[in-house]
Amino acid sequence: MKKYKVIVLDRHGNEKPLDEKKNDEQLLEINFKSEKSRIYYYENMKQKYPDCSIKMMMCQ
Repeated sequence: MKKYKVIVLDRHGNEKPLDEKKNDEQLLEINFKSEKSRIYYYENMKQKYPDCSIKMMMCQ
């Protein structure tokens, strides 16, 4: 399982709040069981935020 930090940036580089956030953390952290699930999540985020840049950074 790999953990990723997810951030959504608008076209001006400002962070957009995510619906998935449960608290006031700067970044959303998600564990993915497979590469396929990570890609599926990314594709869904691109549809949900079409005018934004989706960043996913691997955590340790």
